[in-house]
Amino acid sequence: MRIRSLGRVAYEPTWRAMQEFTRARAADAEDELWLLEHPPVYTLGLAGRHQHVLAPGDIPVVSTDRGGQVTYHGPGQAIAYVLLDLRPASPRYCTWIAEELSAQNHHALFIPEGVAHGFQTLTDDVEVFYQISEAYHAELSRGVRWDDPAFNIAWPEDDRTLSDRDRQYPDYLR
Repeated sequence: MRIRSLGRVAYEPTWRAMQEFTRARAADAEDELWLLEHPPVYTLGLAGRHQHVLAPGDIPVVSTDRGGQVTYHGPGQAIAYVLLDLRPASPRYCTWIAEELSAQNHHALFIPEGVAHGFQTLTDDVEVFYQISEAYHAELSRGVRWDDPAFNIAWPEDDRTLSDRDRQYPDYLR
């Protein structure tokens, strides 16, 4: 996997570059993880209208091609985001990395196909915004348990709220 550290960049052109990367990549192209930060921004989803953003001030409003209404990406939110490589042919198979995503560091992640991901909130009132390359189909959803001994993921907080589904995944078999 190629890791691209982009530093602080504008949201919209980087988002468009991620879309183009996904659209144009060949089947054998190396996966990429894009680490970046961006200034505060509101994203306006397909269900959103500009009048839903009541007082954006100097914060840009970017229209996106995804669902939802309005999402603010800015100060006051933080999560620990874990990426777990589940691609059997990958040299990093069954290894994980963690990145803190926060309103202060403005990092975002590009997650390749075959890499599982999960997060833990580190502050209250966190909103997570996903952009996906294909439509979500709940019946195709899979997962691994957060505390599976096959991965030994070091989550930062002991306090957890889990869905029944996330609690009930069986041990992962390599």
